[in-house]
Amino acid sequence: MGFDLARVNEIFNAKGGFISLATSDKEGETNIAPVGSVVFVDEQTLFMLRGPLKQTYKNLKENPNAVFMAVNPNLSNWLKFIFTGKFGASYGYRIYTRLREETEIDSNHIKMAFKRYGVFARLKGARVIESTLKKVLVFDILNVREIVF
Repeated sequence: MGFDLARVNEIFNAKGGFISLATSDKEGETNIAPVGSVVFVDEQTLFMLRGPLKQTYKNLKENPNAVFMAVNPNLSNWLKFIFTGKFGASYGYRIYTRLREETEIDSNHIKMAFKRYGVFARLKGARVIESTLKKVLVFDILNVREIVF
């Protein structure tokens, strides 16, 4: 597809990074939700663990097109822009996708998705999140756009 998967993964897995998922229903009403359990399989596919985001999943059933956005609010990038006024620093990525399928979840999916949280993946909050996970949503990657300011 022509993007640097390692760099996209770096942003998706950055400490302090933020991932959101934008969806819309059949009428075009949009919804955006924070998500954290996103894993790249390769340049064509990613998966996300399905948790308690009801509107997101309702929208995906009506309209399988969705956009993930991962940003790394790295203070040094912002300071560089503020002091120099020069654009060009990468801030993150928008990943345009289409839901392909919903499959059963297993412990390997959870391990892969929670890897980005390190020791925090064993704490109570992570266990509560894990108890809400229901399925694995598999997405085809349609396009990747870097967010540059």
